[in-house]
Amino acid sequence: DPHLLWQIRGGSRGSLGDFRELGQTWSRPTRVRLRIGGETLPRDALLFSAGYDPAQDDARTRTRDGQGRGMYLVDALSGELLWSGGRAQAQAWTREFAGMDYAFPGAPAAVDADNDGLADLWFAADTGGQLWRFDIHHDAPAARLVSGGIIGRLGAGEGRDEVGDNRRFFASPSVAIAGGVNGPELAVAIGSGFRLSPLSV
Repeated sequence: DPHLLWQIRGGSRGSLGDFRELGQTWSRPTRVRLRIGGETLPRDALLFSAGYDPAQDDARTRTRDGQGRGMYLVDALSGELLWSGGRAQAQAWTREFAGMDYAFPGAPAAVDADNDGLADLWFAADTGGQLWRFDIHHDAPAARLVSGGIIGRLGAGEGRDEVGDNRRFFASPSVAIAGGVNGPELAVAIGSGFRLSPLSV
């Protein structure tokens, strides 16, 4: 019979780890397999974003968020926090990322680029119109397990504060492996919009 293995409560630091930055959880966790710190066998983990900040409900121009600015990896069986990354000073993170000022309501899109059963990287997008890429370094300790950053700023430019330039991402990126001139390449597609008021865009 199905039964509850564990539960994570957003906005708190508990026995499973620090999840104080976790906002409204709109997306489904993504199952990935990885190895940490020289483990012999890969483990099942769940990858999920820190969610949505309801302050965006009323924001018409590009507005920095107060929660949802991060990513989490937890053990699928125990719920134990394996790795986290997010905005500096928001909570205790395994790794801090510059520019992570906006929430991630959509699920991360994980990719097994070499088809070995282990996730190699993932893409995610935030409510500030930014597209992110994160690379997983298997066998590394948690502190060096994931690296990444912004690969596209598709929202309002610096110094601009106009409603028409406020591009927000609520959905997950779609990723495909395509043939390129020098070998396989990753194609990433994503659509923006204001999910709370679709007719206003």
